[in-house]
Amino acid sequence: MKKLLLFSGLALGYLLGTRAGRRRYEQIKHIATRVVEDPRVQETTRQAADLAMTTAQQTAEAAREQAPVIKERLGEAAEKVKHGVTRS
Repeated sequence: MKKLLLFSGLALGYLLGTRAGRRRYEQIKHIATRVVEDPRVQETTRQAADLAMTTAQQTAEAAREQAPVIKERLGEAAEKVKHGVTRS
């Protein structure tokens, strides 16, 4: 089913592409290039990348801080399970 859907999409894209012709393709390419090269778009992209990096760093730091606590809790839980199993 997925292969049929993929094939249909490719065929439709090819058909529409050949009908639109090279001129329309070049128009779309030109517009896309202008958008990508727009300084406002580049600045927003840079800000998004900076935010993603900051968030990832903060999340990693929080995980490092919580790791000892989680390890201790897991050890306690394992001991409870171990003692519960040996009592039966």
